[in-house]
Amino acid sequence: MAEANALYVARETDLAALNEHWEAAKSGQARFVRLQAPFGGGRRAIAGELLRSIQGGTDDAILWRVVCLDQEDGIQWLIRMYGALVANLGQDVLRRGKVEMVLNAQLPSQPKRVQGWYQAFISSMKESKTDAANGAVQLKLPQDNPLLGLVEIVAAISRKVPVVLDLQNPYVVYSVALAQFLEALHAETAESGGRILVIAHDHPGDAEAKAFYPMPL
Repeated sequence: MAEANALYVARETDLAALNEHWEAAKSGQARFVRLQAPFGGGRRAIAGELLRSIQGGTDDAILWRVVCLDQEDGIQWLIRMYGALVANLGQDVLRRGKVEMVLNAQLPSQPKRVQGWYQAFISSMKESKTDAANGAVQLKLPQDNPLLGLVEIVAAISRKVPVVLDLQNPYVVYSVALAQFLEALHAETAESGGRILVIAHDHPGDAEAKAFYPMPL
């Protein structure tokens, strides 16, 4: 039986443009891409195609994929972000060890507060537990401003290891924390030469989208 064709196909021109952003990100030019299309416009198809090519390549990048859920508040979204990153690193012992080495190597050059965030994240990676049945991750967030802590942690990792954050449905999160996180991460990684590509899926700002999602990113 012939293999069924994919429902959505990434256009070559769009994929080429996204690949250009990825190549720039790998060289230390942090890139933040707003991937905009109407319902069924193929955003996931193009992002998925890029992630598959990266996964099959030799870049040894961290593929951090987060699906935001409707009407999540700031803390729920933040837990999802931490959980997705920890779960990703937990799937590969060597990669988790590499990230731990990267953070430990930068500890001496950081202020005490940032050191605390690094150390809390390292402990979380070691102590987190994943439910094999549903993939849920049990972890502890830093008590001291976990939002800013996540910015510093991701920026530190991206200085040494390429990172792709594929952020799906950010417009459904009912909190300005998400926008604050992206803005702070962009500023930090742009200044420090972070090797990161952030793909934020979005809808056009038309009347239909505003009716469904009154608080877009």
